[in-house]
Amino acid sequence: MDLEILKKIIQKASWAPSGDNCQPWRFNWNGKQLKIYHIEVRAHHSLNFNNQVSLFTLGGLIEYLHIASLHYGYEPTFTLPDPTNLDPNFLTQVHFKKTTPQPQPLFEALSLRATDRRPFKNTPLDEKIVNNLLSVSKDFKQANAYVCTAPSEELKKYLVASEVLLFSNKAFLFDIIKWVRFRNKETIDSKDGLPWRNLGVGLRETIVLWLIKRYPKLYDLFKHMGMYNQVSLAAQKLVKSHTTFICFTVKSNENHLIESGRLALRSWLLLAKHGVSAQPMSSGAMLLYKQIVYPKDNFSTKAMTTHFNNGRLILQSSFGFSESERPIWLLRVGLSDPLNNNMKTYRRSVDQIFEVEA
Repeated sequence: MDLEILKKIIQKASWAPSGDNCQPWRFNWNGKQLKIYHIEVRAHHSLNFNNQVSLFTLGGLIEYLHIASLHYGYEPTFTLPDPTNLDPNFLTQVHFKKTTPQPQPLFEALSLRATDRRPFKNTPLDEKIVNNLLSVSKDFKQANAYVCTAPSEELKKYLVASEVLLFSNKAFLFDIIKWVRFRNKETIDSKDGLPWRNLGVGLRETIVLWLIKRYPKLYDLFKHMGMYNQVSLAAQKLVKSHTTFICFTVKSNENHLIESGRLALRSWLLLAKHGVSAQPMSSGAMLLYKQIVYPKDNFSTKAMTTHFNNGRLILQSSFGFSESERPIWLLRVGLSDPLNNNMKTYRRSVDQIFEVEA
């Protein structure tokens, strides 16, 4: 395989999203196959229970690799890890077969897709885009996507409460803010993590998060001062802007998380191609998935357990998925202006994530 083309494929694939933009992948080429290693130390997060988030985002990475490979004239075949016997630093293998370059409708969207945590414009999505989203699921047997264009107040309240619970849990919050970049130079130098301007909260809350990251003992003080009331107000502003929601589900446990991740990213790329903005609202689905699959591993509070038990019924009513399906991911989508450069995430260079065996 042409090494320079392989580097181009990896460069495109590096733009696949990951939790808090932690980029937990390392690529190795031995002349015959591409090995993709999961870097557990980067992926470690309270939300990433049993690496279920990593498996889901691996699906997105595979979708990116698939599109980029076909564009450059190589057909990839993937050997996936066994989710039922998963090593923390699990391995995915890719073999390439030379073929004729095939124009990919979503190729340009690979680097256009971005997370937008701003309120959206008061303009509904084009019905053709909604229908296209629904048709994407036909290519996947064990995963589905459901669209809600007229969210109920009950759904909005559930999603707001889920965001507040995420920020009010100390372990979750500290795992998030370790990836927040509070200075432009830090964002540019690290080429990972989340720029503070695109956190979806106000300046005052951003300053509070910076202080907590710098002085962790301040957490309890700010919690007692009611900082989460401000988080709630910010989340309400987002979900009450003209918003469509997409819920992604799997039909079994870990075995189909990768497939669901592929479906989710193909849907997101389709949105990006049509100029539609999107924001993952992970807590409302991923924490619920954890509770369904691992019921004995209870949350730290009864309030969280009750909240997500009710949440399953709310999501099922809002999106219409069956009892046998498990919600895994939510996207808030709508129309907005292009992101400013200082709101965009960065990616580490190919030289930092790719190595060739001697």
